[in-house]
Amino acid sequence: MDLPGGNIRSLMLGDNKLGEEGCSAIARALRNNDNLEFLYLDDNQIGVIGLEMLADALRTNSSLKRLHLKHNSFQLKPLIR
Repeated sequence: MDLPGGNIRSLMLGDNKLGEEGCSAIARALRNNDNLEFLYLDDNQIGVIGLEMLADALRTNSSLKRLHLKHNSFQLKPLIR
């Protein structure tokens, strides 16, 4: 998944059932994009593996300011102290 022209700043992909396969494609695109600022991935059946793929891609992406992930399949466990 390439972002054409590299000029896209906001991408809304909510409610598309992306799952792990879709997260993999988005993660690849995020690694090579320096313009996207807002990414909406609400309601996409993203689980922990997909979340890890996105997190890994964001280590090299410096442009993204907001990532919306509400209503997906992953659960964040509270930190144990």
